[in-house]
Amino acid sequence: MRSKQTERELRRVVSRVLPLVPEGKVVKAEFEAILGGVLACVREKTGASDEQLRPVTDKVLADLPNEYGRLDERARSWPALIRYLYSKCLRELRVP
Repeated sequence: MRSKQTERELRRVVSRVLPLVPEGKVVKAEFEAILGGVLACVREKTGASDEQLRPVTDKVLADLPNEYGRLDERARSWPALIRYLYSKCLRELRVP
């Protein structure tokens, strides 16, 4: 179970990154902007450098189809994806 502090943090990240999601179809450039917003939040929380985040980002993106991609269609949303990306990055960095 997540703590209230963790839930507040995830809501803050979603509210910060969600405006980057365009209306309609998202293409590579838009996804990169969304991921960039998530990574900015990760950097802000952890102080991680680009060099530290590069392998983490590669791992998160490699795991995306097998983890988030297997969710039921009804469970998928932009806020859920943003929460997944942020949480997964923190887990890979071993941040509690």
